[in-house]
Amino acid sequence: MDNRRRRLLVALGTATAGAVAGCSGGPNDAGEQTGTPTMTGTPTPAGDSMASQEPPSEQTAKLRAGGEETTDSFGSAVELSGDGSTLVAASSSDESVHVISLTDGEWTETAQIEPDESGLGEVFGESVAVDGDGSTVLVGAPEDRSNDHEVGAAYVFSRSDGEWSQQAELTTDRPDEFLEVGISVSLSGDGSTALVGTPRADSTGTTGSTSGAAYVFSRSDGEWTQAWTLVGEDTGTLDMFGKTVALSADASTAVLGAPGYGGIDSEKDGAAYMFERSGGDWTQQAKFTADDEYSEDTFAPAVELSADGSTAMVGAPEPEDYSEEIGNAVYVFSQSDGEWTREDRLKPKGDPGEIYFGNTLSLSRDGSVALIGVTNIGYSAYVFAKSDDSWAQETRFMGDKGHLSAFGYDVGVSDSGGRVVVGAPAEGDPDREGSGAVYVYE
Repeated sequence: MDNRRRRLLVALGTATAGAVAGCSGGPNDAGEQTGTPTMTGTPTPAGDSMASQEPPSEQTAKLRAGGEETTDSFGSAVELSGDGSTLVAASSSDESVHVISLTDGEWTETAQIEPDESGLGEVFGESVAVDGDGSTVLVGAPEDRSNDHEVGAAYVFSRSDGEWSQQAELTTDRPDEFLEVGISVSLSGDGSTALVGTPRADSTGTTGSTSGAAYVFSRSDGEWTQAWTLVGEDTGTLDMFGKTVALSADASTAVLGAPGYGGIDSEKDGAAYMFERSGGDWTQQAKFTADDEYSEDTFAPAVELSADGSTAMVGAPEPEDYSEEIGNAVYVFSQSDGEWTREDRLKPKGDPGEIYFGNTLSLSRDGSVALIGVTNIGYSAYVFAKSDDSWAQETRFMGDKGHLSAFGYDVGVSDSGGRVVVGAPAEGDPDREGSGAVYVYE
């Protein structure tokens, strides 16, 4: 169980896990729809142009999943398709994933997807990804059992003629336990390449040192195969390379976090690695660590990459000893002429008690709009925008229910940056404590 899931369960207390119901239900006492997720607020455009738009500033919808049990944790993992018309949202308590589509200005749940064969302790929905047009979804299940071994897996689902079906189960044939395959996942824009983090593998892709690895899977003629294994050039014991991953839309660039890099015997705590694909081979191009003056920053528990592959973000949310300067930051790196350089170090305005700023990240296609989640004290989400080579905080979203909702637990941004989503998996309504919600802003 990773730190994000553990913190969510603490927020939820001892509420009972349960299944999300289908598409029935009506307004509750608070006036919100609790069956099929529907839009509330101002009308929402049916699509999201790839061209850059103004950063979002207004809530246009609040979505809930149906269900009669007390806790669904809807919104524990969220992702938007590139065109902004499809939302994928996990419900961690019952380990299901909801596909919600925007049609004629209304959000409607079109599918609830689950694996064809359920594996004991699979944690299905720990991570999610969706391609550019919302027709392919990738779901991580890092505790999935394969041949009686808790190896982990990532499941591919595809939509054809309006129906969703499982296309593949991506895992490794190694019989080692606790590899955590699928704890982080990412998809290319056309849905044909998947990047799957495996932080407890060693440098050969097996278990042992937990230096970490990531698997690249590719689809050809409807068949998925493991094409490459990525490992850091200098990763070592407990580095957990692949704990977080992100892939560009054309599957030519990847960023991978190793939050355990360095450990207690190093002045650095965490690293992020840039990989690029050329001529069919993946090679490491750069390695990022915290700036020397901020060496106490806990680096890379979250990473993100713009779809065009030009901008990478690395979260540094957890200082060992909190101060206004150390930790609680997001690093921005940009690529020019094949060289990666540090562009900025973003900090939230206002209350310095906003720890865990940068534990969740999402970027627009061109890397000019960022949504940054705060996943501890002061749960919230910040919009930053880049203009004339300078980054500035645009707004802060906080949701309706305060810090007990776990608002900001995961975030997503459309290609244009004009539509964003924020998960609040611990938010309840009068009938269902901790049922969860997803907010939409434009």
